[in-house]
Amino acid sequence: MESLARRAPPPPDRSSLVLHVDVDAFFAQCEELRNPALADVPVCVTQKHIVVTSNYHARALGVTKLHNLQDARRLLAGRSDAVFVSGEDTTPYRAVTKRLRSLLAKYGPTEPLGYDECWIDVTRRLKASSSSSDEGEHATKRARKEEPCWAEGTHVYTGDTFEHRVEGHSQHEQPPPPPPRPPETDEDILIARATHLASEVRAEVKRVLGLRCCCGIAHNKTISKIAASLHKPGQQTAVCASGASACIQRLGVMRRVCGVGASTEGGLVRHLGDSSVTTVRAAEPSKLARAVGDNARLAQRLWLLSYGVDKSTVDSKAIEAGPKTISVEDSFKPTELSQCERVLRVIAPDLLLRLAEHLEERGTWPTLFTVRWRSERLPDRKGVVASASASAPPSRWTRGNVNLPWPREADARAIASRSTDAATVLVNRAMRALREAAATTTTDGGTGRLTALNLGASNFQATNAAPTASFATMGQSTTAAEAYAHREGRRGFGGHVAHVMSKTQERAAIESSSHPSPPAKERTKQQQELDANLAADGWGDSDDDNERLGDCLL
Repeated sequence: MESLARRAPPPPDRSSLVLHVDVDAFFAQCEELRNPALADVPVCVTQKHIVVTSNYHARALGVTKLHNLQDARRLLAGRSDAVFVSGEDTTPYRAVTKRLRSLLAKYGPTEPLGYDECWIDVTRRLKASSSSSDEGEHATKRARKEEPCWAEGTHVYTGDTFEHRVEGHSQHEQPPPPPPRPPETDEDILIARATHLASEVRAEVKRVLGLRCCCGIAHNKTISKIAASLHKPGQQTAVCASGASACIQRLGVMRRVCGVGASTEGGLVRHLGDSSVTTVRAAEPSKLARAVGDNARLAQRLWLLSYGVDKSTVDSKAIEAGPKTISVEDSFKPTELSQCERVLRVIAPDLLLRLAEHLEERGTWPTLFTVRWRSERLPDRKGVVASASASAPPSRWTRGNVNLPWPREADARAIASRSTDAATVLVNRAMRALREAAATTTTDGGTGRLTALNLGASNFQATNAAPTASFATMGQSTTAAEAYAHREGRRGFGGHVAHVMSKTQERAAIESSSHPSPPAKERTKQQQELDANLAADGWGDSDDDNERLGDCLL
């Protein structure tokens, strides 16, 4: 590791070539594929009282991600064709995600990020094609003169300039800028070739899956991800080595860099005064390390990232090995522990369905059951919210978890033979764990009222049991009226959840019936504020070590 004492700007990355593929408005596009009639109308995909994503027809009318649902309905009140789709059952989205990852893997090692993003390391592919077609300096000169420089429609960062390809049509009309200059270094020639591969990847995703996507092309993961977000929808951006530092600088603050979370940002603000890119670049090594918990390695990584240098590699092991953890979770208004069984009766069936999918694909079943929770923390008499520890920033939440052996009554064989109600087994075990934790935990400023619950499964082992229909139905049929009542009952979990019903069952029952949807209930201002707070804290279903939950636990 380079010494932190070195303050001269580090040399830019040049050795690798990375694509970052990002599907535009992924959930909305998935719904458009399921119902092509939605392609030309405003579409909002909702979870509880929040719009988690919207298509570009809705965004043009002011509805953005994490928009309050009630406000979104008002914005689209003049559009009788606007459609609001419940996206709380993520089963259709996960199915498309698996196909997307499989398709992208043929271009090189891939590393997923969420449902709709993926890095692809195309270094070996492009360098191999380069060495097979180029022979020495003469071939390099020939490539500069004769080969196409940049793929049509590519936006290019070189140095401190941001240049556009005129041929590529932008979503918003702009004065025609000059075309980017031809690449001048061997590394930039490879980047230029990578833009053609990126165009091929995007075209293949559209042809095979029907999805529009953006792509970032750069020498490392961080810059390629930033590049992918610069021109949406359906466009691509290349950042040459000489433009990486300026690309980071234009972000302003380090929080906007992938991997820099709220905890790190808080440390930078407390110890350095702010979390700007400029401040991190200029920080003394010892102060920067102190700002991130005296972690010299993390401080070095942050300093390098502030210049657009990222030494991490594309890790394809996650896809090859499968998820280490599968979890489901939900957030809700502050609720007494005694009432949390209503939440567990919803998320436990969802976890079993996820495990059934995993069993079919991987042939493994978990041996560890994890229950996580978040409870409300109230301010003291002076109105001050306490910190969980001396080094942590003030938080309105306190969190906990417990690991348990996976219940034998809910193993794959028991479910396949229909010898047990596995969902109820999980609910009862989780409730017992929560009561035991509440009885033994010392006071830490929490109120005892929970605001989120997570059930997780991990430590997967091979099994010969096969999934059956009982996984999906939990042994019961569901009517549309029951499904609507179930959905309304768990929105905030203020109502009664009468059935043990997965969100997959709920969606299927509603979509297969002509039963009219109940009118949306108006939310009070206080309820809307709570909706926004819970959504912003990032709770939702996840694989691979709880990416979203991990963020909010920092």
